[in-house]
Amino acid sequence: MPPQIEQAIRHQLCPEDAGDYALHASIVHLAGVVADHHELHPAVAPPELAFHASALQSTRFDISERPALLSEAQEQLQETVKLFSPVAMAA
Repeated sequence: MPPQIEQAIRHQLCPEDAGDYALHASIVHLAGVVADHHELHPAVAPPELAFHASALQSTRFDISERPALLSEAQEQLQETVKLFSPVAMAA
């Protein structure tokens, strides 16, 4: 496995510990936080996502762009699923 992938996975909970691969780990961290939050029932989901400040800083992620990015990701997922099964729709 390439070191950037291994380090990104290993340090996703503490991206600042990934050394030269802090950006990779930060990206995995942000994706994990968003995915975990998205899977929670709205009644129990906290209003704010628990991003590490270092991950936000290294990626320059603007939290206000999250809804648009999620919408775009969902559209891209649908297009990808259609490539494999034209009648299927992703959850």
